[in-house]
Amino acid sequence: FNAFSEFGKWVRYLFLRDKMGVEFEENFLPYLRYGTDILFHTGGVFMTRNYIIFSEKPEKVHVEKMTNGNFRLHAEKEAAVKWRDGYGIYSWKGLRVPEDAIMHPESITKEQILHERNTELRRSLIEIMGYEKFITMVEAKVIDTDKQGQMLYEVVVPGDNRPWKLVMVICPSSARKYFHRVTREAKTVLEAVASMWGLAADQWTPVEES
Repeated sequence: FNAFSEFGKWVRYLFLRDKMGVEFEENFLPYLRYGTDILFHTGGVFMTRNYIIFSEKPEKVHVEKMTNGNFRLHAEKEAAVKWRDGYGIYSWKGLRVPEDAIMHPESITKEQILHERNTELRRSLIEIMGYEKFITMVEAKVIDTDKQGQMLYEVVVPGDNRPWKLVMVICPSSARKYFHRVTREAKTVLEAVASMWGLAADQWTPVEES
């Protein structure tokens, strides 16, 4: 039950009425307006088989404008969405992150980042911490750099008898930096990137990257 589904109902109704000539019963329109009225006067509706939960509208919503003109939830020092009862949603550039990452960024640890399996969340945690601090914190050693400025790092992780390899890649379209853990056998950025796709360096020949 959301704005998109309710908007879709109106689109179908108008299409059937105006384009297809379908005649609706008089009591149909109030039924159609029912869902729209709920959306305008509540902050959200969650429906189950046995009950319905209505949420108040949030008192604060923080967004940032993207280069394509769209908006995404983002707040660097507080909840991106906050309700009167104190509940909030914390978001970094459109991605939901743990509350402590925003309110106490100094609490982010290298173990938390290195063991995070979600690539986007790992990137966000590194951005919040700061790239330079991250590289210093994990005592990373640069072992290769390519012409795009992408780097292969060696990281000594406590409790592991072999160093990890992390590759920092740069998105060609957004210039964002991403860190990925790759095979320990990689000796160059090319080998590291190719290994992410299960390929050898001589097999990595992308036509276009985005």
